[in-house]
Amino acid sequence: MAGFQVKVVLEGVQPPLWRRILLPDQLSFADLHVILQIVFGWQEEHLHDFSFQRSRVRISDTEYADADLDEKDVCADSYLKAGWIRYTYDFGDDWRHKIVLEKELEDYEKRYPTVVKHKRGNMAEDSGGAWYGEESSEIYDEERVNSLLKENCFCEVFAGEAGEDILVTEVLLDDFMKKMGLKQKIQRPKKKSVMERKIEELHNFYEEMDKLQKLSGSARQIKEGQQSNEGQFVFNFETGETDIEEELPDFYFCKCESNITQEELLAQGAEQLINDYAKYLMIPPGESRSKKDTEQAILEVLQAHPEYYLIFMDEITVQNYLLSVEKNVGEFFPAISEKSLVVLCTWGLWDVKIYKKSGKNRMDISAAKGNEILLQFLKSNRLHQFYSTKKLITDGIFYLMQSYGFMESSALHEKYQKAFEPIAYEDLMRYVYLDGRLFGKYETGECLIDNTVTSFVSFGGLDANQVLEQMKVYGQGLEYADFKNKQLLKWKEGIAGFVPAWEDLGEILVNLEVLLPEALEEFLPELYQETVSGLELDELLYIIEEIMTDEPEDPVNMLQLTMIWMVMAKCWLDTPLACLKGCSRTSLARQTGKEPFTIAVDEDSDITPDELDGDEQIYELPWSMQQEIYYLLNERESKKGRMKALEGVRRLAKSVGKEMVVFEVLEKVLGLG
Repeated sequence: MAGFQVKVVLEGVQPPLWRRILLPDQLSFADLHVILQIVFGWQEEHLHDFSFQRSRVRISDTEYADADLDEKDVCADSYLKAGWIRYTYDFGDDWRHKIVLEKELEDYEKRYPTVVKHKRGNMAEDSGGAWYGEESSEIYDEERVNSLLKENCFCEVFAGEAGEDILVTEVLLDDFMKKMGLKQKIQRPKKKSVMERKIEELHNFYEEMDKLQKLSGSARQIKEGQQSNEGQFVFNFETGETDIEEELPDFYFCKCESNITQEELLAQGAEQLINDYAKYLMIPPGESRSKKDTEQAILEVLQAHPEYYLIFMDEITVQNYLLSVEKNVGEFFPAISEKSLVVLCTWGLWDVKIYKKSGKNRMDISAAKGNEILLQFLKSNRLHQFYSTKKLITDGIFYLMQSYGFMESSALHEKYQKAFEPIAYEDLMRYVYLDGRLFGKYETGECLIDNTVTSFVSFGGLDANQVLEQMKVYGQGLEYADFKNKQLLKWKEGIAGFVPAWEDLGEILVNLEVLLPEALEEFLPELYQETVSGLELDELLYIIEEIMTDEPEDPVNMLQLTMIWMVMAKCWLDTPLACLKGCSRTSLARQTGKEPFTIAVDEDSDITPDELDGDEQIYELPWSMQQEIYYLLNERESKKGRMKALEGVRRLAKSVGKEMVVFEVLEKVLGLG
């Protein structure tokens, strides 16, 4: 038997409320629903559903709720492994539970769940949701809850497989569409377009290449820039045989001939995709324009401005395209990256077909006819100059978006010109769309700011709606911060070049063996983006908690987390926030005289010393207390400063009026000198 250890957090509730649960494997979602009702003390009085990080499937009890699949017919295992699950209960109060798999258990023998840890009591039914809800007066009795789970949740092993194929298909397609910067707008049972089906086939082709390499442990997979068997060979398209003596690689690409045109290939795309392309090229919308008219308008703009192709085609993609025109039918291609293939196919420049015979995977590639203007431009000597200019522009946009996170389009244009060089608004936005939006670096849209509909750009991964809500609360009347050219160019050194405190955070995470050095490259940018998006200090520390192997309340871990908090707090204070229009808490405190720890925080979530239990981490203390501790610890460099800090910590401990582990830990930190 086996199982899972999950952490279920009630989203939006402050201070955080969560449960750590051990689950048997082979659960149906109906079982999981009953478990969560018991664990969180709900009364089964409202509708519910399950939604997912990596799928648009909705699962519920279809007898009462509208959903894609019935919870009795779907096993939860593959969904748990694919990403977080959101369980929403009561569509009025909207209690949202985020279920995150922490680890798989090989030896969980029970067929019922067990709560092994919890934080805070249950919320009261019908009390108003995360923002206005009240905590139940009843103390959470973990032993009683586990007794109820044992009595009511004996989970039979789920035997069905319904829903898993849907999940796998949607995950592959969704991942792929995200790479292209496109939102998947397909809703079952709507039929996929020809282009969307080709996209799935292409992605599966590369997935198989990756799997083969992992299984063989060799370098059989073709790499970007590596040459496969080059040269002329005779290929019979009827039989699929070749007379070349060398053994063909497991995956290979070869030139095919076709008379299909770019217009015909564009017509294979979904209408939304074509409308997006028109927007990316800054073609004014037409109310009564048909899909065919839009396709024609796109081609007319690209013929008049072939340089626009180069915004979304990198130099390797251009080389691949030229090869597809110059090679003879039946010749091999060098290896082609998935990104290049997708770009050339979705813009109608290439047509591809995939064949499999005797374990060999062949992709036939043919260039669309009628692109003489583009070919003439690509063969000119202007490419190097264009790519040099492109790099300057795209780097400048990247530095600005990393710094602000979220900007109105007009503000982005103004700040770009001020920091770098003059450029027309339309040209700048083409770069945002064709280089950034298309490849998922940025999100774009329209929002209401000061009762005016405004277009915006946000960094990929930021929740634009959340930023807007926070901006209404915290950013009213603020002007966008001014970053000079010299400061923005610090991004060449990475996050630490722009906000030096992040280098210290990276060092302490490595020194305390929380992270390996190679893991920093991925972890720090993600944590930085969460900070820019407005996450509060305790939420950022919870993210760090998750990657620590021992329980956070262990004395060693409490000491480590306190030392990390000292540095994380500096990052949190000094990092520009999207909701403050690029101002940091530190810079805004200098301008306004406010205390930095109270800027852009949810004051309603702050607890009082009377509400402390005694086992809180330092980042779960009241804001005022954290701020005082932060200032005290910043004075600890000298012996006199350490004595002053120690005295201040003891005074704070005394003011709480109860024993607190965190103050003992702080004394140890000061003792380390």
